[in-house]
Amino acid sequence: MWTEKMDEILTSPAARRIVPQLSPIYGNAYVALWLFNAVGTEIDAMEQRSDELALQVLPQTATWSMPYWEQEYGIVPDETMPIDQRRQRLISKMQLRLSATPYRIANLAYAISGAKARVSERTSKNTFTVFISSMPDKSVTQDVKSAIEKIKPAHLLLDIQYEQGTAAEFYVGGIVSMAKHITIRQV
Repeated sequence: MWTEKMDEILTSPAARRIVPQLSPIYGNAYVALWLFNAVGTEIDAMEQRSDELALQVLPQTATWSMPYWEQEYGIVPDETMPIDQRRQRLISKMQLRLSATPYRIANLAYAISGAKARVSERTSKNTFTVFISSMPDKSVTQDVKSAIEKIKPAHLLLDIQYEQGTAAEFYVGGIVSMAKHITIRQV
């Protein structure tokens, strides 16, 4: 049973979850309700800290732990850069340590250039091509090329191409006719 005194004293969401599980005798107990609210406030703070800590485990969601991530991968922290650029720089550095599959190479090109990328294998002898969906600056192109050169197998050559996709409808019509030709030999 919920009382007016509970509404008045219990401000913590955790305390509001705890009190209904206790004996109804505490419904009008002024001091007990304040104690439950104090305990609930601490539980709320712990939940908030644990949720925040869970976000710091991955570099994609890290905020205050970004300097620790950068230190782990040998990147000099630059507090003047926006957090998204710092994350992108960190993720591209992390991908340098992984094996060079076409999927990883495409993700690395995406992380550096910011444009969609795909990899086509065996475009010519010992060559693979990275297709980037838009043409970035020359410095970005050089960054993509140098990063991929570091992780690609040594026996393969790298080619970078740019492509722009578009959608269009077109109709093709025609008439198909068949004829059978018979040749008769003269004897």
